[in-house]
Amino acid sequence: MNRRFHLGTASSIEQGATRLLEGLRATSLAGLAPGEGLRWEVEVPDTDPLAWLNHHDNLVRMYCSNRERRLQIAALGVADMLRYNEGEHRLHEALAGVFDRLHRLPHGMRYYGGMRFSEDLVPGDSLWQRFGQVRFVLPMAELIRDEVSTRLSLNLIVTPDGARDLAVRAALLGSLQTPPSLSAAHLPLPVRRVNHPDRETWEVMVRQARNHMAGGALAKVVLARRCQFDFAEPLHPMALLQRLHEATPDSFHFCFNYGNEIAFIGATPERLYQRRGHQILSEALAGTRPRGASEEDDQWLESELMASAKERREHQLVADAVVSILNRFCTDVHADAAPEILKLRYVQHLRTVIRGTLKPGSTDADLLMALHPTPAVGGWPREAALPVIAALESCDRGWYSAPIGWITTEESEFAVAIRCALVEGSRLALFSGAGIMPESDTEQEWREIESKIGNFLRIFTT
Repeated sequence: MNRRFHLGTASSIEQGATRLLEGLRATSLAGLAPGEGLRWEVEVPDTDPLAWLNHHDNLVRMYCSNRERRLQIAALGVADMLRYNEGEHRLHEALAGVFDRLHRLPHGMRYYGGMRFSEDLVPGDSLWQRFGQVRFVLPMAELIRDEVSTRLSLNLIVTPDGARDLAVRAALLGSLQTPPSLSAAHLPLPVRRVNHPDRETWEVMVRQARNHMAGGALAKVVLARRCQFDFAEPLHPMALLQRLHEATPDSFHFCFNYGNEIAFIGATPERLYQRRGHQILSEALAGTRPRGASEEDDQWLESELMASAKERREHQLVADAVVSILNRFCTDVHADAAPEILKLRYVQHLRTVIRGTLKPGSTDADLLMALHPTPAVGGWPREAALPVIAALESCDRGWYSAPIGWITTEESEFAVAIRCALVEGSRLALFSGAGIMPESDTEQEWREIESKIGNFLRIFTT
């Protein structure tokens, strides 16, 4: 039985929603077992997915765009949610459960989500408890814009209550509209800031990390900080996403809005990997300098980054680790001979692109578990770095610096959740980290994180 339906081209979002509703009502669910899926798609006029998402209220809203903005996706509602809480499953088992579900569904169905940095919770820190260890959501409705077209889609996973399933989708489709152009987003200014850890504790952490490297078994460890900001009024997640989207056009953007008051939002430059069929594209991104105030200043900072022995060594650790991991799961692994400079709006990074072909039997779950955490967010060797992070960090990273993204049977893309924030009501938690090497200076590493946090905070003042 065909379970994916292409319904032609509509002249508006409203007409597209009507076509989807007609297709839904014309499709018999008789003979379908609970858990089977159906998908309807219709091409619509070019529409800004972010404006569409901002215009429609829903308890669950999600957004993903790749770094080149060749793919932008806005999603509403929940057709299926796969959530695994801490302690219920090992990470690989949970991820494998998500990906196995896809193989029983029509092509084109896409789950969006992420996972924790670590399986272990930090005692006394409940900030992330509503996100779970692993959570992936198949939305009810999506607006997908790529280089070819813009499409409106509807998903349904069969349940025993088919009448309710149809009624819920009919109500959602009836609410879909062509959005107005985005107006300027309002963001309040923060009224209070608290650093976790504070400056003194951070310096102790860096010194202790260097002590762990004294024996030579540990080459690098990444330590993270959380800065918490309070506001006099609630923050609207979609306004924050819009401003971040405007300020950082050259990043992966994501938003997982689980309930109107809580959302994980970010603009990360770091791709973990992309899969198209069996072709894998990954990259090493480590080593950072700010952008210069003038072209001459920018070129000087680029030259300094390329010439820095510490930054090149730190970058090579990441590149070597990614190549080594891909060699386990891929054939024809090839890495660029030398790093290039990736220039973003506020910073520039060393980047090495790495490609390979996935071996038969290797899966997305295998890649995620093997690649995460990269030395760029964890350290090297991983087995030596992770216990040091657990011992020194007092804040739960949650989904910060972990893989977030989307997956279909045909392709998938995951980024590393850095340059990100957790919004809950009138409170904002920003996360950032620094790679500590034996020669690291506590003052310089503090300033590096302050610079990264400051780049994010610019969206509140522009």
